Amino acid sequence: MNTDVLIRDLEDIVNSMDLSLLPYQKGNSIRIKNFAIRKNSQGFMIYDCENNRLIAKTHFKTSAIAIAKNLANQRDIVKEVQNLDRALLKHYNDAIFFKHKIKGNCNLLELESRKIRLSVSVDETYKIRHTIEELIFD
Repeated sequence: MNTDVLIRDLEDIVNSMDLSLLPYQKGNSIRIKNFAIRKNSQGFMIYDCENNRLIAKTHFKTSAIAIAKNLANQRDIVKEVQNLDRALLKHYNDAIFFKHKIKGNCNLLELESRKIRLSVSVDETYKIRHTIEELIFD
């Protein structure tokens, strides 16, 4: 194929894309259109830079990006993502707890029970994380 044709086709594709929805890092924040995501000691904060106000707080960066990207597309899914974020935090903390309890346990019955509960928590964590990622790439 002719390279000039390929270059022209690639330029057409890039020019047709809405590049304002691509996240980029500026300073200590991630920007998506007019929304900024900043990390602090309590998690991630999503700000509307146009109106200079706090939109939401999340515990995980994935949740914050899902909220900002959907708000940039005029879809308000803040409550849904915050509920998923809380469930993700619960199962994440459960997994850490059960992993710690497995290390210090001698009783075989309790050990097997905690391994099963750890497995359930890890599976739920993956499911919720996948749901949040679907909201980002939707």
